[in-house]
Formats: sequence, C-alpha cells, structure tokens
Amino acid sequence: MRRLTHKKTVAVAVTAVLTLSGGGIAFAYFTSGGSGVGSAAVGSAPAGAFDITTTGPTDPVLPGNGPQTFDVQVANTTGQDEYVGTVYVSIATDTDNGDVTTADGIDIPDCLASWFTVTPSVDVDQVVAAGNAVTSGDTPIIEMPAAPVDQDACQNAAVGINFTTTGS
Repeated sequence: MRRLTHKKTVAVAVTAVLTLSGGGIAFAYFTSGGSGVGSAAVGSAPAGAFDITTTGPTDPVLPGNGPQTFDVQVANTTGQDEYVGTVYVSIATDTDNGDVTTADGIDIPDCLASWFTVTPSVDVDQVVAAGNAVTSGDTPIIEMPAAPVDQDACQNAAVGINFTTTGS
C-alpha cells in the first residue's frame, strides 16, 4: 500500500473542503412571472329603497286659480347610500273610470284626473345617505285649470299625487 505524503493529504483535504463549501454557496433558481384572477361580489340596491312624499301645496288648489307649488322629499330607507336621479310625478287615478283617487287609492267619484295638471318630473340628481332624506331642488306644481263643466265633485278632496323613480 502506498503511503500518502503530507502534501498529498493536505491537497486532498483542501480540495474536499472547497468542493463541500462551494456546494453550500452555489445554488440556482429560476424566476418567472405569473397571473391569476379573483373576484369581489358586488351587491345591489334593494327594491323600494326610497320613500317619496310631499306635504302638498300650502294653498288650496282651486279651478282657474293658477299653479300651486309643493316640495318632494326623498328618504333613503336602506342601510347604504343610494343615488336618486329623476322623480316622476302624476295624479293618482282610478284606471277604471278616470277619477282622481286619494293617496290611499280611494276613488273620488266624478272628480276627473284630467282636470288636473302636474309637473311630470323633478330632478333630484344626488346620492342620499343611508337613513337620510333630501328635498328636491326642483319644485313641482299642481294646477286645476277651469273647465267648462261643473267641477264641484272635487271640492274638499285630498287629491293623491304619485311618485316613482328608477335607478338611473
């Protein structure tokens, strides 16, 4: 058997140390890009988010007496902010006979809805905070022009005014 010399032993030891220590330092990795998708659920506005009301004109509506103004209040009845654009206004009418009805839908016999005019729409155009109310910036009118017929059936009547709005 051959004997290793001290120089050869040292050379083998140094080579082994360098090999082992080099393997600990030298490493490799790859880089890459990536992509993916996710989602966020978007809620929706509940139906009937607004309660639209009026106290009506301060002066009585009389035949031939000209237009009377009134305010429109829009209350947000939800727990989230909601946008209201245009509020459409009409006289409450019994579709069977054309009579005016009260706000509760009770017919006022022989008091014709055609005897009244009302501003057809009011622009509110704003976000109404949850649980709050706003008054429209526009002021609608209601009027009862004089007709060439007896309009006594409408005396002392509480004429209903309908309000509707859409989401845009």
